[in-house]
Amino acid sequence: MRFIINVIKGAIIGIANVIPGVSGGTMAVSLGIYERLIHVLTHIRKEWKQNIGFLLAIVIGAAIGVVGFAQAVEFLLVNHALVTALAFVGLVLGGIPIILKSLNESLAKENKKFSVSHVIIFVIFCAIVVVMALFSGTEGTGIAKEIGILDMLMLLLVGAIASAAMVIPGVSGSMMMMILGYYDTIITTINRFIESLLAFDIMAMLDCCKVLVPFGIGVLVGIVAIAKLIDFLFRKFASQTFTAILGLIVASPGAILLNTKNEYGFDLGVLPVIIGGVLLVVCFVITYWFGNKSSEEKKVEK
Repeated sequence: MRFIINVIKGAIIGIANVIPGVSGGTMAVSLGIYERLIHVLTHIRKEWKQNIGFLLAIVIGAAIGVVGFAQAVEFLLVNHALVTALAFVGLVLGGIPIILKSLNESLAKENKKFSVSHVIIFVIFCAIVVVMALFSGTEGTGIAKEIGILDMLMLLLVGAIASAAMVIPGVSGSMMMMILGYYDTIITTINRFIESLLAFDIMAMLDCCKVLVPFGIGVLVGIVAIAKLIDFLFRKFASQTFTAILGLIVASPGAILLNTKNEYGFDLGVLPVIIGGVLLVVCFVITYWFGNKSSEEKKVEK
């Protein structure tokens, strides 16, 4: 049962990473698995047997989320942008009580109080999300149809940068790809790969791999590199790190709404607003429940 729940969490993180302005790292925090995920990524050799089931579930879920929902998310954003954005805002907000609890625990462990330095950190990281949202702009034209060595190296670099952003709560990997001009290229290639797979078109699949393989390698490199940094920060500066994450999360709903509005536009009719509001509450409850369940599981394991 725990494996299935972790697959579902991984799927939510995968879906979040497909949507510009939505942070997969934020979803991981909201779902109560962020700390453990960072720990697993940085201690994978030492604790392989203990963590393989957890990591496998998250990876399977994330793959399902990205591959299975790339077209669905694109459809929902194009046709129901406001409703979809509000649902993800609910998912993000549901994690705030969990991160506040973790922040309080870290302050107690360090025998500290919430100080001016914590306030400054909170404001700075809120500002980072706001600035990124305001300056995300429109994506570029992407890469040429013919993929050369230089293009593959660029895809590897883009994958590393985007995945590093995916790991950091409040920072959207998809939004980073939009800034770099590669979002449409990657999403279109994923959808084309799925269509080719269903049609058993091997040549078309191999053609897609010219884009997806270097990008995927870059993603793996970026995730491991940034995870090591974040693990160090959790060990040495826990309360400050949780404060920074809280700042990123608090600013995320505004960034989600702004980026979605700029990219897809909003239908501010009565029905979309009502449905979106209901979904916001439902999604808040879902992530809050997931976060509490993960906290309980963590206590049991200890």
